[in-house]
Amino acid sequence: MRTVRRACRRMGAASLLLLAALVAGCGATQAAARADERASIRDGRTQGRAYADFVEAERLAALEDWDNAAATFERVIAQDPSAWPAYLRAAEAIIAQSDDDGLDPADARRVLHLLQTADELNAPVEQSGLARARMYEAQDDPVRALDALHRVPREHATSELHQTCYDIAARAELVEEMVRCTTRYTQTRPRARSAWRYHGFALRRAQRLSEAADAFAYATTLPGADPRDAVSQVETLLEADEPSAALGAALGCQRRFRTHVDCYALEARIRASQREEGAPLSPATLAALDQLAARAAGSDVLLRSATRTLGSTNDGPLVFAFAAELARQRPFNVGMLTRAAWICASFDGESEAVAYMQRVLELDDANFEALNFIGYTWAEAGIELERAEAMIRRALFLRPDSGSIMDSLAWVLYRQGRFEEALTIQLEAVARDGESGVLWDHLGDIYMSLGRYTEAVEAYERALEFGTPFDEDVLETVPLKLRNAERAAQELGDA
Repeated sequence: MRTVRRACRRMGAASLLLLAALVAGCGATQAAARADERASIRDGRTQGRAYADFVEAERLAALEDWDNAAATFERVIAQDPSAWPAYLRAAEAIIAQSDDDGLDPADARRVLHLLQTADELNAPVEQSGLARARMYEAQDDPVRALDALHRVPREHATSELHQTCYDIAARAELVEEMVRCTTRYTQTRPRARSAWRYHGFALRRAQRLSEAADAFAYATTLPGADPRDAVSQVETLLEADEPSAALGAALGCQRRFRTHVDCYALEARIRASQREEGAPLSPATLAALDQLAARAAGSDVLLRSATRTLGSTNDGPLVFAFAAELARQRPFNVGMLTRAAWICASFDGESEAVAYMQRVLELDDANFEALNFIGYTWAEAGIELERAEAMIRRALFLRPDSGSIMDSLAWVLYRQGRFEEALTIQLEAVARDGESGVLWDHLGDIYMSLGRYTEAVEAYERALEFGTPFDEDVLETVPLKLRNAERAAQELGDA
């Protein structure tokens, strides 16, 4: 302290004033720095909360919890008004939560305000354009939606934008707009395979089939070539009634994509279509089926794809020949013989299917699937009912918990007129497998035969409730059965 006083006496009054000013200045600077630091900490905390909320909003959006997602995105906006992604995502969440009636006017104004603010914050024009398009589509205005996408400059147009343009036009059935969207796609992304694929589909919808086939063909020459484009080229040429060109394209598809089964299935289908009605399949067709079977046999997925392609023209003999080729190539393979049977059955080839299942039983006499298949098929046809019952009972012995095999047994008993026995078994079947439309349909038939019409109505209603597109007979026949049961129940009640 003494040292300070001496220094002060030496410095004099002027120096003291200067020192005081310096000390005051340093204090003010330090106070300002501390204030800036506190503000920075507050901003950092706010941004941290905003980021955490943004992540939570994205999680809610992934769960399609749109109401809470929109509210959370708007909370992010309140915390960080400069975050343009939150404005776009909030708008998208509000659009997504709109029901089938579309955006109500209040929500539409809210979305538009969010998008305008995002634009002012220099949000990417392609993302803003996509959001506007979705908003207009939600308002059932596809023309304005497409215009919003067309307004995005080409240099900013992404693949998602072009594909959304196509999808909106397709949903609105605006075929020329589909072509316009995909033409722009090919112009902005000329080396993108997806651009030419979309363009091919648009041209095909517009019935510009030759151009569509060319678009699909060009797609196969681009990086990442996909055999599905080659298949689309063949199918388009067939639609254009150019079988020779289609056959050439199918053979080219095989050379390019050796393992793609649809290339071989299309060759067989085209060759088979060139025979006269009732004529046998040509050696060339059989050779194509031989190649197809060799490539498809190792996979259920490939077999289904090949069968679907062959059967698309409802050419039963062609499908049966394919099944025969599968069985010929693997005559001792129980799984392959079973698949051959189901392929035939799916095209009303019950006799061929039964023959394959009988060969399965020759190889494996305890194969419950073959036993049940043959027994049920005979029961449906009303033939060999005693043998059918014996087979089904053996299948049920091997699989006592199977509701479908119980259904088969009930059905063969029903076919023999043993309705009370059939009812007991069928009630057990639906207890084990209560979500099968076929089982409830059969229960309804049994009730009708017993004159228990009210219970038949209930069973038929359940059949329709659980019927699926795979249960074609149920969906086609049960409505009439239900009306008849309701009428019979009404007449019985009146009596």
